[in-house]
Amino acid sequence: MSDETSTAPRIWLGLFALSLGVFAVHQDHSAMYVCLPAIERELGADFADAQWVINAYMLVFSVLVVAGGRLADSYGRRRVFFTGGTVFISASLLGALSPNVFFLIIARALTAIGGALFWSSMLGMAYTSLPKEKVGIVGGVLIGAAGLGDVVGPVVAGTVTQLLT
Repeated sequence: MSDETSTAPRIWLGLFALSLGVFAVHQDHSAMYVCLPAIERELGADFADAQWVINAYMLVFSVLVVAGGRLADSYGRRRVFFTGGTVFISASLLGALSPNVFFLIIARALTAIGGALFWSSMLGMAYTSLPKEKVGIVGGVLIGAAGLGDVVGPVVAGTVTQLLT
């Protein structure tokens, strides 16, 4: 068995895992829009404060995504991937347990820090996992995972919000 054939399943499994990360970041972002009315109602927030739940994430993520790529290049993509994933998941849990909108805004900003680290390292790992002639496959898989996350996020968030509030 050639070396290329024996590592192929491992590479595809890794690409699948990275796609799950892309899916998670996208569904996390898109889910929040449908939750704003419940956030206002459940946490006693006004519209402007509830909007900051989304703004905090988007601002922090946008500012840090390039820095996250630099950190991934400097300290290792795998290390930054797992660090970002840990921060992302932990901050998401904090957000779910938020007693007030201010705490939720802080949790969303922390989630964005993890998301920026997670996202930057995922892209670097994904595009270096396959030979250059197959980079189109990587792009297609990642864009598909992102699109699926964008679609699933609001549906799941709307369902959960309806069931829990």
